[in-house]
Amino acid sequence: IKSVLLILLFIILMYLVPLLFNYDKKFSVIIYIILFILVLIFNYKKLKNDFYLFKSNKKIYIKFILKRYIIMLLVLMIMSVPIILINNGKQSGNQELINIMFGKFPLLTFLLTTLYAPVVEENIFRLSLRNLINNKYIFILVSGVAFGILHIIGKVATVYDLIYVFQYSALGICLSKAYYDSKNIYVSIGMHFIQNFIAAILVLLLK
Repeated sequence: IKSVLLILLFIILMYLVPLLFNYDKKFSVIIYIILFILVLIFNYKKLKNDFYLFKSNKKIYIKFILKRYIIMLLVLMIMSVPIILINNGKQSGNQELINIMFGKFPLLTFLLTTLYAPVVEENIFRLSLRNLINNKYIFILVSGVAFGILHIIGKVATVYDLIYVFQYSALGICLSKAYYDSKNIYVSIGMHFIQNFIAAILVLLLK
């Protein structure tokens, strides 16, 4: 019940509310804070247990994170080549929005991409969905594709933008597989953090 409720609240606050109401940056920040707190409250027990487990076996988990991150990076590179060729180098709508946000609110955007996104999205797409889906392959596929779809909703300007769902889904599938195999949410959070941190630093350096 908690998992279903958390997923519904995430969809409502992140996707339905912005469609129904026009609001400023301050209200957006409030929504992010609310979701972050809800995730910590709803999944407190699991987050606490996984943290102590991670802490007790940190060398094993860190090695696992780095290994899976390299694999994920290779998958993303392979997926990106045909997409870049088809779109003539055009970035995804999601990435373009993040670039704009970095230009206007660099510190806030950095915190959102490196702290909020890994924690909240991994709790929603990995932990919560895993509580609802027992089958390994169905979980990995549903979790990955849902992650991909929700990263392009509202950011599709042309038909070609739809192709980025494959790139984000590939990222989601790699994160889902890592979480399923490790059974520790901090593994996928760690991989997600590394990916977003490197991307954020590159955006800031280029700007």
